[in-house]
Amino acid sequence: MAAVALLHRALERPSRVSALTAEQALDLALLGITVAQPLALDRIAALLQRIAAPLLQPTADVIEGRLRDLTRRGLLAIAAVKPSPAVARRTAAGLRHLRQLLRTPAPPRGATHHDLVFMLKACLLDLLADADRAAVIDELRLDLRAALIAAEHAAGHCRSTSPFARHWLDRQVARLRDDLQWLDSLAGVGCARPSHTPSP
Repeated sequence: MAAVALLHRALERPSRVSALTAEQALDLALLGITVAQPLALDRIAALLQRIAAPLLQPTADVIEGRLRDLTRRGLLAIAAVKPSPAVARRTAAGLRHLRQLLRTPAPPRGATHHDLVFMLKACLLDLLADADRAAVIDELRLDLRAALIAAEHAAGHCRSTSPFARHWLDRQVARLRDDLQWLDSLAGVGCARPSHTPSP
């Protein structure tokens, strides 16, 4: 019971800010894809479909709609210089919005866009200032710890007589512990190395 109570406390969000929606997750991905360099629209669509989580597979029409909305809001600029294909590039407002999305609470586990948001937050940490980066790492750590508590509870209370079921549950615990160790290591990763990371 103590583990379950701890899990409930871990899942509580102290922030009043709403969690990222599926549409915002796609915006985060599209802005993240274009943050380093301009890309052709078909290339952007292909990359997004490749990195999207299994539960979130946006169609070409959905991606086109999100690109159009980001352009209308001045967060992306799309230009076509014939005979080359149209390319999208991030704007200064787009970069600011991207950082805001990174600071927005992630959706709960089980949401179709949870895994995509988790991956993007981890991969785009270098776009954030030190304090914001530390806050996002803490958020990701809390997410993994809550999942680990649930996995440990499931493994410890498994009544299955199947050794394979027990091996599966034990593997989930080991994987989450390994993920937590990896996440803890991100705090020591330097962001001063040469890169295409845009300046504020």
